[in-house]
Amino acid sequence: MENNRNPLKKNISEIFSLLFICFGLGTALSALWISALEIPFSSASLPYLTEKQALSLGWANAIQQFFFFLAPWLWFRYRSPQFNEEQKSGLYFNDFKVKNTLIIFLLIALLTLTSFGWIESLSGLNHFILESLPSLKNILVSKNNDALIIQEKILSQNTMKGILQTIFLMSIVPGFFEEIFFRGLILHWLKQKINVHAAIWLVGLLFSIIHFEWEGFIPRWALGAGLGYVYHCTGKLWFPILAHVGNNLISIALFHYFQALNMPHDHWASNPMTWLVSTILFFGLAVLFYRKTQVLNKP
Repeated sequence: MENNRNPLKKNISEIFSLLFICFGLGTALSALWISALEIPFSSASLPYLTEKQALSLGWANAIQQFFFFLAPWLWFRYRSPQFNEEQKSGLYFNDFKVKNTLIIFLLIALLTLTSFGWIESLSGLNHFILESLPSLKNILVSKNNDALIIQEKILSQNTMKGILQTIFLMSIVPGFFEEIFFRGLILHWLKQKINVHAAIWLVGLLFSIIHFEWEGFIPRWALGAGLGYVYHCTGKLWFPILAHVGNNLISIALFHYFQALNMPHDHWASNPMTWLVSTILFFGLAVLFYRKTQVLNKP
C-alpha cells in the first residue's frame, strides 16, 4: 500500500523508465519542431545559422527541457499525495514571515552577484585539467562546439524582442525547469537515502554532466552543489530557482556588456583584486546566509 501512495519509493528502474519515456517524447517533439521550420542542423551549417533560426533551436530545446525536467516532477506530484504535499511545502511561504523571506531573497541575490570571482578560479582549474589531458580535451570539446555555436548565436540577439526571448530561453526556462527536477525531485528523493551532503554533491555532479559542457564542468558542479545547499537550508524551491535564474541573467548581461566593449567575457575577473574582493564577499555572505536559515529552521 505504501508504494502505491509514494511512487518515489518504487524500484529505481521504474523511475528511470519514466525519465527515458519523457526524454524520448521531448526529443521527438523538438526534432519535429526543427523539421517543421526547416532549420539546417548539421555541424557544417551551424556557423551560418541566422539569429532567428538560433532562437527557434532555443525553443526546441525548451520543449525538450519541459518533457525531461518538468514532466516527471508533475507526474510524481499527481501519483503521490505524500510527494505532492512535500512539494507544496517547498513552493509556498506560509511558514515564512514576509521580512525573513525578503532577507533571504536579498542574500541570495548578493551571493549570486559576488559568486563570479571564485567561479572564475574554478574555470581556470577546469582549463588547466583539460590542457593537461589534450587527448581527452579533443574528444570532449569537439563534441561541445555545436552547442556553443548555437548558444552564442542566441546570446547575440540585438533587438528587444530577441533579447527578451534570450532571457526567457537561457535564464527563466533552465532556472525553473532544472531546479524543479534536480533539487525538487532528484535531491529531495536522494537525501532521504544517503547523507545529505553526499546527495547534494552527487546531484550537483549529475547537474553538470547533463549539460555536456566540459569546459565549464567544475564550475557548474560547484554551482549545482551551491543550489543544492540553498534548497537544503531553506526547504523552499523558489530560492534556488531565483539563484539559478539570476546567475544565468548575469551571464547574459556580462556577455552583452563585454561584447559592446570588445573585451573577453572574463575580463573583469582577470584583476586579482577584483577576484579577491568578490571571493571574500561571497563567503562572508554565505556564512550570513547559513546562520540566517539556521535561525529560521529552529522549531
